[in-house]
Amino acid sequence: MKSREDATCWLVATLVAAALCVRCSHGAPPEPAPAAGSTEPVTWSAVVPQDVRLVSGGTAKALLTAKIGPGWHMYAMSQTGGGPTPLTIELPATTPFTLSGPVVEPEPKKALDPNFNIETRFFETEATFTLPLRIAANTQSGAHALNIDARFQVCNARLCMPAQTVPVSVDAKVEAK
Repeated sequence: MKSREDATCWLVATLVAAALCVRCSHGAPPEPAPAAGSTEPVTWSAVVPQDVRLVSGGTAKALLTAKIGPGWHMYAMSQTGGGPTPLTIELPATTPFTLSGPVVEPEPKKALDPNFNIETRFFETEATFTLPLRIAANTQSGAHALNIDARFQVCNARLCMPAQTVPVSVDAKVEAK
């Protein structure tokens, strides 16, 4: 009985490890996990370009940038189902900002991934997304937080991280109409 329990534990542990350590195959050599001091393979930042005016009741744009660590890749918004988690970018309802149209993503790289048995669409190094914004008509003049939620999945040549959602915020100065 003891050896059967040991065999069952070994099998369960092996299956869990296999599920957590999916190998990605984009031809990249194996890379280490994030560098010491870095807790994530992707860092996010947002900015409202200096030439963009945020006016109550108007439209504008913001830029969201993902800096992707060496050896990692992040799946695109245009990634089809049946494989890795595609990127989604949303604005929480708690701010005066909403998306006024689809987020514009740069052209992703493409490669057949035998682990998912589909063509994957992904970014390496850095990707900047353009967010079309609408500012609520009743928004008071002054600084407001533009909050953005980015849900994404990353892989390197050895493993895939579980999908996660990261909040990103930038101060945005809204002007009166």
